[in-house]
Amino acid sequence: MKTDWVTKGLLVFVGSGLWAMALMHGLPAARAQTSAIPDVIKAHKFELIDAQGKARAKLYIDEYGPVLALNDAKGKHRAVLYIDSFGGTDLAINNANGEPRAVLKVLGGSPELILYDANGNYGVVLDIRKHGPDLDLCDANGNDRAVLSVDKDGPGLDLLDANGNDRAVLGSTWTVSKVTGATNPTAPSTITLFDKNGSVLYQRP
Repeated sequence: MKTDWVTKGLLVFVGSGLWAMALMHGLPAARAQTSAIPDVIKAHKFELIDAQGKARAKLYIDEYGPVLALNDAKGKHRAVLYIDSFGGTDLAINNANGEPRAVLKVLGGSPELILYDANGNYGVVLDIRKHGPDLDLCDANGNDRAVLSVDKDGPGLDLLDANGNDRAVLGSTWTVSKVTGATNPTAPSTITLFDKNGSVLYQRP
């Protein structure tokens, strides 16, 4: 019985030593594997390829700055995050032809959301400028036809003709005196109708 006890003790001792040696020899390999991972990877362009070998995501630099493009199976850009030519940050959501239908941008600290029609013209523009927020509704040519805004004088709704002239304004606006030629602001509760030349046709109160 004593011999069995001694034998078992020797086996445990030898096994422990072998395990410790294996652990010590394995540590350098683990350290080498960890140190083989670089802290920084530098390249001019990165592409993620799908199972068919098509690039589905691209990260690169163009003449204005970095671009991140997500492509569909046909290679069309469907979402693009980029720096535009004015230095703004843009996120474009495109249709199946790669044409933008919605663009969210920030330029000079001011956010703007643009929705395009099927012909690529402005349809709706929502932005916040220094004077306050604006919501523009555009015609088929991309011209503003209705503008809802809020500025220091209060809220206002402008209806414009095809030439961009105010034809009806609900809220504060500026009118020109026929006598003195001076421009005067109206009250926030005013309704003003203009002719095509900008002359006042009707105003209340």
